[in-house]
Amino acid sequence: MNPPSLKEFRAKRRSATDTPQQRILESARGEIEEVGIRGLRVAEVAKNAYTSVTLIYRYFGDRDGLLAQVLGDMYAEFQENTVSDFMKQLEPLQPLTVQNVVDAMPDIDDPGFKKRHAQRLQILATAVNNDQLRARIEQITQEQASDWTNALKQVIGSMKPGEKLNLRIFSMMFAMQTMYYRELMGDRAFTQKDYRQFVYDVLKA
Repeated sequence: MNPPSLKEFRAKRRSATDTPQQRILESARGEIEEVGIRGLRVAEVAKNAYTSVTLIYRYFGDRDGLLAQVLGDMYAEFQENTVSDFMKQLEPLQPLTVQNVVDAMPDIDDPGFKKRHAQRLQILATAVNNDQLRARIEQITQEQASDWTNALKQVIGSMKPGEKLNLRIFSMMFAMQTMYYRELMGDRAFTQKDYRQFVYDVLKA
């Protein structure tokens, strides 16, 4: 789910069950959506959360602390959704083939995927100079590695007789890395079809 735009946040009525922390985090996400991570202004976040800058600093320490919480939450959602979306596509197809597994991989040409990919890269870049955010991302990544391992073991246990999936290869090639540099290659970049065929050939080898 994409974070709400600042306009959407402003139009949303305050819920009686909202806590100040929740309003601050929602406001910060809206601000990031509107002006980007570098453009986030704590005063604007406070204004749209109906609170004060002082209260934001009391909850999150400073601007870096606020970013660590908001961007960490966003990063965690990206990672969790990747695993859950993958598994949801496979649920109705059991028993599984290698082709089913390849087809369930994200569409790297999908605009939504590209947007999430760009946001993920921005978060990683921000973590270079934000120790709190880096620590959060490390924790999330390690937890995701465990989630992928458990999910892939479940997939392997659901394969059709004669169909095999190499857990180590799949984990290292797909689950634990993203095509970070593909869009920088221009006309030399591999296509979605080429990538899926490559994955299929490797997994079947």
